[in-house]
Amino acid sequence: SFYNNGIIPSCNPQNCKDPKGDKIPSLPLAIKQGIADLHKAGKKILVSFLPGTGENTWGNLPAFWKAFASACQYMLTEWDIDGFDWDCEEGECPPVNFGSGQDWNNPKVQKQVEQIFTTLRSLKCNKNRGFPGESRPIITWTGETTWQFSGLTDISPYTPLIDYFCTMNENYSIQDPQQMLKDYKSFQGKGMPIEKIVCGVKAGGC
Repeated sequence: SFYNNGIIPSCNPQNCKDPKGDKIPSLPLAIKQGIADLHKAGKKILVSFLPGTGENTWGNLPAFWKAFASACQYMLTEWDIDGFDWDCEEGECPPVNFGSGQDWNNPKVQKQVEQIFTTLRSLKCNKNRGFPGESRPIITWTGETTWQFSGLTDISPYTPLIDYFCTMNENYSIQDPQQMLKDYKSFQGKGMPIEKIVCGVKAGGC
């Protein structure tokens, strides 16, 4: 079954700096206590972050990826969390900086997306955190199925890199189960194992 996650604030990747910088937010004590309480209850905690549209977001320079990895490692260690969710639910997804706007099938886009997930998977969690039985973080990918991911024809390159594909459908509600099932099964046909697909609808659709 899918992990019951708590979602806490994070920085936009374009603002991620070295942990000695001032862009990684400190957690209020109440949130830290909330994380501890959820862990005591056996829950896993992921940070969810948006792609961002800043000019330097997802830069190609090695220095960018080094800073991104450093910032995320800092959050894993200091915030005592279990992983990350890339929440690709805004208009610029994939980000324009990937080189082709909404074209998920462009090789440059695929390379950038893979680098996001491989960077995150290379990090280490605190003891008893992260993916069960491993020291790496849990990685999920969230996106809206009917428009942002409609052009994603082949998900198979990413399936070894993510643990769950968290789909969000803003056109159908849980009152349209047959349509939702048809929509989600289409992702299975694109190379995403059905056991890795998590179904979601907007709050107003419930």
